[in-house]
Amino acid sequence: MPLGINNIPCSGFQSECEKAGIISVVHYSFKGECEKAAKILASFVDPQQSFDMTIPPQILVNAKGLIILTVISNGFFNSPRVGSGVVVARLADGTWSAPSALATRPGDIGQCRGQIGGEHIELIFILNDTTAVRTFSQKGSLILGGNVSIAIGPVERNIEAAGAAILKDIAGIFAYSKTKGFFAGVSLEGSVIIEQRDANEVMYQCQITAKELLGGDVKRPPEAEPLMSVLNSRVFTKVATPAEE
Repeated sequence: MPLGINNIPCSGFQSECEKAGIISVVHYSFKGECEKAAKILASFVDPQQSFDMTIPPQILVNAKGLIILTVISNGFFNSPRVGSGVVVARLADGTWSAPSALATRPGDIGQCRGQIGGEHIELIFILNDTTAVRTFSQKGSLILGGNVSIAIGPVERNIEAAGAAILKDIAGIFAYSKTKGFFAGVSLEGSVIIEQRDANEVMYQCQITAKELLGGDVKRPPEAEPLMSVLNSRVFTKVATPAEE
């Protein structure tokens, strides 16, 4: 049976969501997660967007890994916020690893500040150094602000104004979030992101760890192609010069 968030079979996850009042139930599908991640990532790096809505190329080019998540909630008090997504790592040769499935612990990702009603939050975590990648690979989890430092990521306009100085002494992870297409403040400190071993086992047809996947020991599956297309785009490999813009 396909697995849902936190290793609950889809039927069980649907039941939990229905109890919580969530109408749009998310069934875990590795292919679906990769397609969703590709769309989310593309929306954060689209150069046609406003500078206030774009992750700077300087950040993307130097990224050692990315976590792409969707978190849902019905917006009522005490309702669970559950998230699922994938993590990838940049390998030594500049290519990207096979994705590993992941999830958030229920309730860990905080509400959007000022958000009323149902929530659908899209999150990108830029892993700025190999320590952040190694921590997730070895432990199978990340505690945001705990075993890895985190900060709200700068947008293109910040880079334009502050220049290279803003990239000095950066946090292990830069966080970017949107809700309903707009950047949003989300409470992240203390949130735990965990490896979905059962979902990985279903996808790769064997017992496998995030360490093996993110280390490049496993061939990227065809289901990951939509995400790989975005990751292999020019914005992740080259910072445009003024003459090229």
